[in-house]
Amino acid sequence: MSTTPKVSVIIPAYNAASSIVKTLDAVKNQTLTSLECIIVNDGSKDDTHQVVSDYIEKTRDQRFILIDQENTGVGGARNKGIENAKGKYIAFYDADDDVPADALSNLVSVADEKRADLVIGNMWFSNMTERHQTKALQRLTSHKRIHPFDEDIIKTGSPCNKLFSREIMMRYNIRFSNLRRAEDLLFCIEFEGKCSLIAPCESIVYTYERRPFWEESSLTQNNDMQTYKDVIESQDACLRAITENYEFISKKIGQEDSIAQAELKNQYDKLKSKMYCRFVKTNFHDEIYRFAWVTDSEVLDNIHDRIEECRKHVFPYDWETEITNTSSGLILENDNVVSKEKIAASPLMTFAVSGITEESDLNLLLKGIYRQNFPAFEILIQEKLFDLLDETWKTMENIRVVGADDHSFRDKALRDCRGKYIWFIDRLVYISRTLVRSLYNFAEKNPARLFMSIPLYKRQADEYKRIDANATSFTSELGRQKRRTEYNQLDYFWCNKIFTTRKLRSLKNPFAQSDWETLDRFYSNSSYYKLDRLPLVTDLDDADVLNRVKSKKVKLTWRKKLEEEDDFQHKIDNRYERVLTRAERKKMRRRKNKKDFFRWVTVKLIYPVIYAFYRHKQVDPNKVLFVEPTQLKPTNSMKGMIRAVKKDKNVKIIQMSLGHNKVRKKEQLKREIAFLKEFATARYVFTTEALATIGGFTKKKETTVVQLWHGCGAFKRFGFSTADYKFGGSLESKVKYPDYRNADLVTVSSPEVIWAYEEAMDYKGAGVVQATGISRTDIFYDDNYLAEARQRVFNAIPEAKGKKVILYAPTFRGRVRKAKAPDRLNIKAMCKALGDDYYLLIKHHPHCRNLPPVPDECRGFAKDVTESMTIDDLICCADICISDYSSLIFEYSLFEKPMIFFAYDLEDYNDWRGFYYDYDELTPGPVVSTTKEIINYIKDVDAQFDAEEVKEFREKFMSACDGHATERILKQIGMF
Repeated sequence: MSTTPKVSVIIPAYNAASSIVKTLDAVKNQTLTSLECIIVNDGSKDDTHQVVSDYIEKTRDQRFILIDQENTGVGGARNKGIENAKGKYIAFYDADDDVPADALSNLVSVADEKRADLVIGNMWFSNMTERHQTKALQRLTSHKRIHPFDEDIIKTGSPCNKLFSREIMMRYNIRFSNLRRAEDLLFCIEFEGKCSLIAPCESIVYTYERRPFWEESSLTQNNDMQTYKDVIESQDACLRAITENYEFISKKIGQEDSIAQAELKNQYDKLKSKMYCRFVKTNFHDEIYRFAWVTDSEVLDNIHDRIEECRKHVFPYDWETEITNTSSGLILENDNVVSKEKIAASPLMTFAVSGITEESDLNLLLKGIYRQNFPAFEILIQEKLFDLLDETWKTMENIRVVGADDHSFRDKALRDCRGKYIWFIDRLVYISRTLVRSLYNFAEKNPARLFMSIPLYKRQADEYKRIDANATSFTSELGRQKRRTEYNQLDYFWCNKIFTTRKLRSLKNPFAQSDWETLDRFYSNSSYYKLDRLPLVTDLDDADVLNRVKSKKVKLTWRKKLEEEDDFQHKIDNRYERVLTRAERKKMRRRKNKKDFFRWVTVKLIYPVIYAFYRHKQVDPNKVLFVEPTQLKPTNSMKGMIRAVKKDKNVKIIQMSLGHNKVRKKEQLKREIAFLKEFATARYVFTTEALATIGGFTKKKETTVVQLWHGCGAFKRFGFSTADYKFGGSLESKVKYPDYRNADLVTVSSPEVIWAYEEAMDYKGAGVVQATGISRTDIFYDDNYLAEARQRVFNAIPEAKGKKVILYAPTFRGRVRKAKAPDRLNIKAMCKALGDDYYLLIKHHPHCRNLPPVPDECRGFAKDVTESMTIDDLICCADICISDYSSLIFEYSLFEKPMIFFAYDLEDYNDWRGFYYDYDELTPGPVVSTTKEIINYIKDVDAQFDAEEVKEFREKFMSACDGHATERILKQIGMF
């Protein structure tokens, strides 16, 4: 084994003898083999040491290292592992969870490719039969890169789905604290603030297994005052860490970059607001108040005051969306907690418990009820069962006794219940932590039904399997099986149904008949829901289900019916396109209408009014405004012009970013209002993209607007030219919301393409579009820049030195907001055929997300530099360029080097967006559709490359780009 493993996996273990082998097997089975696994036995009192020792001896795997120490807690055990780790990266696992086989290889692949100090992956949360992912983590891992102040980052505090740079950990001495709560979150926050780059990994890299409630040591596990004090201590520590991160990052930025400092301060303020929201929602609501019945009353009083204190630090919008709108199932007053007495007086759910004869089963049932995160309930218990209760339950304020025999119990419980919904439980069921809350939320969103029924699962050891006979009665996703069917007899149970109290009371003598006849009546005459995604674990099996069935046909055919339903569901699940539900279509329409309204009210109403208010001020003759509509920082298209304008010391330069598609609508509106205020008094305004903000009014003549544009030539259609294509909107919409209005000069690369830009921007015959050349191309005539660019590339990728460089730079597919990167290039085949002489650099379009990975075996041949290198630097050092429909071919033609056009989807792309010229006639190089054709051309490039073809292409489309475009533009508008 190598003495320097790629990853050190650290597993703290305390009394983990029964579970740790599963985790050790998961580590051993990782596809990444360059690892070490450090197990820290943290003073276990069971056989953990012996189990791990036996495992290492049996497997003879020297990558596993066992360290014993006195008990210090999970943080101290992890710190011990850090001290002994040798890997470039560190991963933390718990001793009772599961890890996919490709987890580490996926994380390392992202870390190496993007040079990330921290990689955050997706993870499952598993609790009995329930399995889910958090929306915050899904959003976070869908980004191209993660900001340390991203609001979702504080919602993902587990270290187990992350890969940490050991070098960062050591440089800044980052360790786990001795806090008794939230030490994981604090560690992650402190580490995130020191990272140069945090990268996402959309793959599932961890499964967190929540222990079932019956394995907990005590019946109640009270939240006492010590718990509250621990929470407050952890909150204060996390707030200090966020502030320290802000100060650290601010110092790195430097005070001279006022725009970046303002942006950072804005993100810091928003994060603090979200952090206080997290304290209320997670620490107080979800971890304490949702378990009010196992929480001391003194604690509830204290968190009431603390919530009010937190509220002072939260933006009103955040409070409404994060607290008010996410408090389902909680009884609150003015968004704050109430006493147990008030909860008991007006519960939302009633559990009516009867028929259980075993004392152990009864107490286990109540333990499950009190350990789920839904406090607004009461328990009505049959009088003869009360004496079987543990003394702990008898003192609960929300338990009431119903004096009734088995026949009359349900009738009396229905009359006495205070809950909006009632659940009759007559046998042992295992209620998971979130089941009741999920059922209540569904019922509130889907009212007007007598009852909801959920499928039954059976518990076998540590596994949960569906009861097939009962599953037959639950319809498929698209309702292929009829709702009213004789197979409903397979679901004639009370324990898996929740009734709407009001509707049940409206029935005449609902329980007058036998249980079977009553349930048959409900299924035959009432409206109901079947929720197949929320199963209930019981002690039943197939035989128990079939014993309740009276129909011989059902008994004989249920298995065949289940197989038919499973086959049909399998076909549905494996179709290429998922069928949108009515609710999803409605949501999409609502989102579109909201977006259209925002666009109309801003462009047509708010922005013209704001500009009219400020336009009466005098134009400042020295004010020059540079605005980036979508990018958050100045792009290469703007930097050359900024440098040139700065030479005039009298000029007042303002740089702004509107953040279209990058920031929330509220933030975007704020930025655009600030821009309009500056725009109204600016003498010169430079932009590089569509600027819809000024499309709703006519600017003052004293202000000169220059559209530098970000591309050269005229390749794929845009603007008004796409009105008849799928990519573009309707012509009516483009006329209504003009993106290119108010420009005084549009700069293009050659007289040849003036017509295309006039068409795209609706400036036909206006003389606005002029062949001044493109400012950003001037650097390609600077020998010093060319040399420095090549040096930057080869310093970053030393393995490319001495080889010819192939640049693969395709454009995106789809619409801008959901841009996808093409993934047809066979990198493995190229590596095998060209790896000795060439090195492949991959640069996807900046709009793309979810970039296709470079195969592990091709790391010495190819590298994705989308995030780490500029296209200008790459163009300067590339010996061959492979593209498809990207306009970078025009800039690259300045070097008169070979180009290959990988247009495997040419017909589809042409239908989608279209071109200004015939594609085959335009392209100065071979048009191919397979990787094999690319390889064959490169192998014979010296013989096949037509330099004259590229030269003619350059003279036609880039004739005005001669290294003096910036100077020419400034003279054109009268600045110099």
